[in-house]
Amino acid sequence: MKILVRTLSHGIGHQIIDAWHAYVQHLNNYSNDTEYVITNDNVTAKDDDYNLSILLGYLGDQITDEMVTTYDIVLICNGGEPIMVASPAIKEFLNYKNVFLVTNSYLTQDHPLKNKVVWFPHNVQTCRDYWTRHFYPQYFDLQNLKKNKKTDPVFYINGANRSHRQLFIDHLQDLKLDIKIQNSITSQIVEIGESQWESVEDSEFRHWVNQKYNSVLPENCDNPYSDNSLSVGINEKFGKVLPGYVHLPLYFENFCVIFPESNWQNNELCITEKSLKCFYAETLPLPVSGANVNKLYNDLGFYTAWNLNTFQCAKTTSTVYSEWDSWFFEHYKNTKIYDCWHKGIEYIESHVDQRYLKYTFDNQFDGFIGMINGHFYLN
Repeated sequence: MKILVRTLSHGIGHQIIDAWHAYVQHLNNYSNDTEYVITNDNVTAKDDDYNLSILLGYLGDQITDEMVTTYDIVLICNGGEPIMVASPAIKEFLNYKNVFLVTNSYLTQDHPLKNKVVWFPHNVQTCRDYWTRHFYPQYFDLQNLKKNKKTDPVFYINGANRSHRQLFIDHLQDLKLDIKIQNSITSQIVEIGESQWESVEDSEFRHWVNQKYNSVLPENCDNPYSDNSLSVGINEKFGKVLPGYVHLPLYFENFCVIFPESNWQNNELCITEKSLKCFYAETLPLPVSGANVNKLYNDLGFYTAWNLNTFQCAKTTSTVYSEWDSWFFEHYKNTKIYDCWHKGIEYIESHVDQRYLKYTFDNQFDGFIGMINGHFYLN
């Protein structure tokens, strides 16, 4: 098999090709006799020259309609960003059947772009490199901060302030909860921009919340976030690291961290350093975003604080403890969260007739016995 790969500009596309090569090796006992022709030159793919031709582009730059019709597959890299930052030009290109968007957006099954995106969570790899490889200073930060003891229940960290984030802060403050709020990066409230694939509900919310805070999208503004990048390695051998990838002690001192996701639309998850910081710090994340954000986390094998409200609800009445809830039983003992949950279980056990209760071999209450059309009566 002979494959032509033409690169217009650098992006994540090459890593997709590398992943494909490795997958073929996996299927064929580590063998892959595919011949690749990888070039930046203007090569025209002919049917008799190649079995497959692939065009790699970055943000839609330099891509033309003629190119799209010339190649079998066109991968447009979105710079590791969610689909909300995709341009109108990219939206037009995606109308072609052979064009796909490489993006950090993980989508629900019913999302209109579900079959048009190649999900590539680059932040998972980026954070892994920064936090587990010893030539990055964050590696040593992580080892040191893991010695901290968790003493506080929860805090909220904001980042760059946008209108939907300010809305949530106002809700928290109105509830007068004992939750610390860190919102020190900027005082300016910036509007949330339009996405090319908004639902009706998304659009209505965006217009409403931007008007509520009279926020604007400035044409030119200073960007202290990028300007404060950290140099890594001798003579910047390993480049620069944005300050958002630096660990904060608060993640290691609290049991739960509330944070706004980068994207605010329904049915879309963009994994960033915000949630990954929680997982590395063994802290429970509570993401604030559009509908189904927690479901998308769960689909990927992650649990968040939202699961504490629902993880017992999806099971039958015949089971209290199960192996897929070990993350809770093992890591949250001797915490207020666990104590509140356990008191609820104890209340049920003490107020239901023992004839209807089921116990484990070590005499631990484990739910109700199986019954057909049964009723349980509280004392």
